[in-house]
Amino acid sequence: MFTGKNVVVTAAAGNVGRNLVEKFHSSGAVVIAADINENGLNDLANTFPGIRILVQDVATVAGAEKIIKIADNKIDVLCNNAALIEATVMEDIEEKVWDEVIRVNLTGPFLLSRRVIPLMVKSGGGVIINTGSTASLRGGRCGPAYTASKHGLMGLTQNIAAAYFDKGIRCNIVCPGHIERPEGAPEISLLQSSPKVVSRPWDKSVSAGGIASLIYFLASDEAKHINGVAIPIDEAALAF
Repeated sequence: MFTGKNVVVTAAAGNVGRNLVEKFHSSGAVVIAADINENGLNDLANTFPGIRILVQDVATVAGAEKIIKIADNKIDVLCNNAALIEATVMEDIEEKVWDEVIRVNLTGPFLLSRRVIPLMVKSGGGVIINTGSTASLRGGRCGPAYTASKHGLMGLTQNIAAAYFDKGIRCNIVCPGHIERPEGAPEISLLQSSPKVVSRPWDKSVSAGGIASLIYFLASDEAKHINGVAIPIDEAALAF
């Protein structure tokens, strides 16, 4: 389905990212896998021969340029999948935490999309899929920086879709709830947390494989009429 297509996956060594790499690699895509986790990327390269890896913080202008270079100036699908999490309240959050969460979760996708879109326009189209959160759609799931960044990513998604639909570019955002961890995996590292923030008892976990399958579908031609939308995958969390 993706034979000959160049697909970029950020946070590729993570749970969702690894599932994305596997799916796109098995369908014939040239996968460009980026992450700051060198050991994780090396493991991916050994498991999925032929993928291109980049050990890089891509939430920078230099990082975005390196992605373009390693992809040979051709990107058909961009999966903006990297994120940091914080669970605080307004009076507790530190400015440096706010800045870093916004940088990774929102500025990173902006920088990559800004660089990739001209290539997609030149080639006649492409697909951008952003990994948001139920926090893209409601206010009480996590802390202020995470929530603001994911709301912002929702706005960026719709802006891109509206501005470039006539150029053959689709942009959508998937909004997972709590993502399950593989057995034995470490707890998710929070950049900052507050004891005042409590989990919601109705939040069942969704699988990384399920999230990757949704992203894979949105990247395919079967989703050619889906553009500019947010799709929750949350075990009914938003229904409460």
